[in-house]
Amino acid sequence: MNWDIIRTPRFWAVVLPPLLALWAGSSLFKMLDARKEIQQTAGYLADVEHTSKLLLSARQEGMGGRNGTVKTVFTPVTSALESARKAGIPEARVSRGESSLSSQSKDGKTQNRENYNLAGVRLMQLVTFIDHIENDYADVNCTQINLTPIPGGLDNWDVSIELRYLGQ
Repeated sequence: MNWDIIRTPRFWAVVLPPLLALWAGSSLFKMLDARKEIQQTAGYLADVEHTSKLLLSARQEGMGGRNGTVKTVFTPVTSALESARKAGIPEARVSRGESSLSSQSKDGKTQNRENYNLAGVRLMQLVTFIDHIENDYADVNCTQINLTPIPGGLDNWDVSIELRYLGQ
């Protein structure tokens, strides 16, 4: 093959415009796809913002007014599974993570830490679970929540929760 033809201006005048047109066309399609993705994400974020406002208001109201009832003692696995059942989370989706050694508090009680993992839950189920566990059991507080979205679902999350409670 004669490579000298590539060095001529006529070759580039013929080859370059179609190459630039293909490049511009592919960029246009990528930009349109990106715009569509941004619109979907914006709609998703609006839904999440609306849901977070609902969750915050439900959390502030106490989700049903159980605040004055007699609270029972927290037993790590049993209480978590009972709260999950009340929240509509199947037991198979609840797993116990790491727990720490007890630490002594000032009033002589021991402070314990438990981690639980919830797989494939909706945000309302999560809030209901936390509400039940904090309001139904004595001296239990949720101190940390890590949410990981599951791809392909708008309201589908893997959750890691840290609970602290006082023992005897």
